[in-house]
Amino acid sequence: MQVDLRSRSASALRAALALTATAVVVAGCSSGGGSDASSATGTQASPAPSTEPQTSGGLSPTAESSGSGTPSTVIASPAGEVWEWALGRNVFTDPLFRPYLDDLTGSGIHEFSRGWEATVHSDGTVVAVNIYNDEASIGLGQSSTSYSAYTGRLPGGLLWSDTAAEAGQKLGAPAATGLAPGGSEADWTGVEGQYTIHVYFSHDALHNIIISRSSNSTP
Repeated sequence: MQVDLRSRSASALRAALALTATAVVVAGCSSGGGSDASSATGTQASPAPSTEPQTSGGLSPTAESSGSGTPSTVIASPAGEVWEWALGRNVFTDPLFRPYLDDLTGSGIHEFSRGWEATVHSDGTVVAVNIYNDEASIGLGQSSTSYSAYTGRLPGGLLWSDTAAEAGQKLGAPAATGLAPGGSEADWTGVEGQYTIHVYFSHDALHNIIISRSSNSTP
């Protein structure tokens, strides 16, 4: 269900997230544990090697400013695709969504340049993730709200180049099919053992995939 979330201001959302966020403090620390060794000796301590995780689907750890113009914390997205980690999480309380609050609108989080959007329930829970093909490349025009292609892995081994027939060969017979404006749509359940996907084809080009958890699956 898509609901109007505009009444919850960005400042209120950030305040709620700040109460529950777990931050990793990025600062130069002495090996002695607490004192500033570089100040005491006049030499600069060697920085620790980076251990930031790498993620797919256009996501990466996000550095936040301490107010002095230098990053002080890192919020690391979990490994995997956005449709794998975001489902079931709460945008109001989970610090992983802090980098995306500026893109929160009435129906959810819209990441046009990253090719995905998250549909949010009234309680803040992400109930579906919609990933997109590049809309300009499949003839849908270009605007400020056009989606670029999601660059991560697609569920069920699908590719953005797949036709409806090729999707059926990979996923088997769909649970439901129908006509959509300018194309067709189909549903598959139990994809990868836990997902229900709703796939739209625009003139037989794969346009977008709406992903949710199947009713009998466990997050």
